Parts: sequence; C-alpha cells; structure tokens
Amino acid sequence: MADDVNQWRVEVTLQVGYDSYGPFLLPVDEPVSVGRTEQNGLRINHPAVSRKLATFVPTPRGWILENGKRTRMRVDSPFVIDASFAPGAHVLLQPADWTLAWDLDVLAEAILKYRRSGHGEPYATVRDGAPPEEPPVDRQQFIGTALAGDQLNLTALQRHRLGALFAYLIEGRPQPDQLIQTAAKLSGDSISQINGTWVKVMEYVNRHRDVPIGRIEDLGYHLVEVAGVIGPDDLPDSEG
Repeated sequence: MADDVNQWRVEVTLQVGYDSYGPFLLPVDEPVSVGRTEQNGLRINHPAVSRKLATFVPTPRGWILENGKRTRMRVDSPFVIDASFAPGAHVLLQPADWTLAWDLDVLAEAILKYRRSGHGEPYATVRDGAPPEEPPVDRQQFIGTALAGDQLNLTALQRHRLGALFAYLIEGRPQPDQLIQTAAKLSGDSISQINGTWVKVMEYVNRHRDVPIGRIEDLGYHLVEVAGVIGPDDLPDSEG
C-alpha cells in the first residue's frame, strides 16, 4: 500500500459503448469526477450516463473511489474480485489493474492502471471544472435507462404483478426466500403468470441495453432503483 499518494500514479481509460476516452492521469492534489456533465474532469457525453457516476479522491494512503448516488457498480481487481457495490459506496484502491463497470443501458467501464509514479507515459492530468450555469434538470428524466416512465409502456396488470414481485425493494425489506411464490400470494395470480410477466418485461428491456440483465433480482433493481418505473403506487392492495 502506498504511504504517499505522490509516489504513485493512476492511469484511467474510459470505455462507453464503442467509444474510448484516455488514458488520463488522476490528480494527486484534488478529487476528480466522472460523469455526463461538463464539470466532470472525466466526461462521458452519453445520454444513458448519469450526471456524476463516481469521484476519485486522493488521500495520503492512496485513492478512494466514491460511487455515485444512482447507479450500482461492479469492481474487479486482484484485491476485489467481481464484487458489486451499491450507490454511494466507497472503495479503497490499491496498486494494481482495476476494472470498474456501472449498471447502465450502455457499456460503461473505467480501466485503471495504478503504478509507481516513475513508470508510464506523460498523459494529461484531468481536473474538474466549475459547474456550468444551466436550468434545473427535469426530475421526470430518469438517468440510467432509456426506458423511463411511460416509455416502458407497462400495462396495469404488469405493474400489479411487478409491484408484488418487487415489493421487498419498494418497501426496503430483505428479499423473500420464495420470491415468485410470495409474489403470487400477494397479487392473487398464479406462479406461471408471475414468471411470464417478469420474463417478458426483462426480454423487452434487454432489447434496449448494450449490457443485458440476466437475473430477476437485477431486473427488480433496474425497474425500482435505476429506472424508477415501479414504485409504491404499484404495490398490491392490502385488502386484495
């Protein structure tokens, strides 16, 4: 582990869809963020990317990655092997090669090379700029999905079943052991009807994503936490 961040360097290359940005060097004297807007030192100009995906913060013991507030992140390195981190999580980076990937509709990765400062090319150092003067963002424009709000075109029956299926996420409870069976009891539908609904919705969502969703838990996280299209209004009637 580095005792002095000045003795080390971090090279960052961003991959978004088919486009590559960098390599760039992280500054050792101030934080730098990655995101869609102009003030981010590591800017990704893509509509599926949130305004601020993450921030790299230098400390006397090395860099800390602060994940953004909206998007889950997957991390792979010799120290952290294929682990998933929630929005707002902090990850202490150590000298090695790192791959960071965010749960977006487009492939969005950061490739880090954390090395001794005496090794490597003299790449440009990135720094955040001043926040631009711009009108407030429409709160209906959900970041992280191309299928926000009415664009997903869910029927009332689909919302009813998905609300029952992902009630635990909406209410902030642990996932039940028998997820499908629990949803069937809450909704009054059969297990096959619940399965048919979530599979059909996942297949449709995946037609609009570069990185497909593969698990029912990830579909729930996407619909409830990322897209915000399933919420308290879709919970089954307590009298039903």
